[in-house]
Amino acid sequence: MKKSEAVILNDLLGQSKLGKMSGAGKSAVIRTKIKLGRISKEVEEAKQEAINSLRTPEFDRLNSKERSELTSEESAELANLMEQMNRDFAQVLNPILMDEADIEWSKISADDFDAFCEVNDFNVAQLEFLMENMVE
Repeated sequence: MKKSEAVILNDLLGQSKLGKMSGAGKSAVIRTKIKLGRISKEVEEAKQEAINSLRTPEFDRLNSKERSELTSEESAELANLMEQMNRDFAQVLNPILMDEADIEWSKISADDFDAFCEVNDFNVAQLEFLMENMVE
């Protein structure tokens, strides 16, 4: 699993309800959520580092102004700086997001998975991924 997928799944599981799953099933989901949370935190820290390293004093100066206060030249300069920052940000972050996340899923039974799905509104792609990775 890529780290980008781990971040998405962390958010998905964070918003999920456990419902009438067995105690063992709930524990398995929580253990997996904790592992995913660690990866999400690592990615978030990398994002923040990248943002901080790419910001320039000129960007901060222009970005701190109200948009209505910017001259047309300043607006164009800010747009160019933002575009360049976005490109640089992607170059820094994409390799991190594409790294493999070393995670072992804590598996749940098919019955627990059914109970989990009953109380959550997952789409088919989410269900497929969760089923392939979570069910024993």
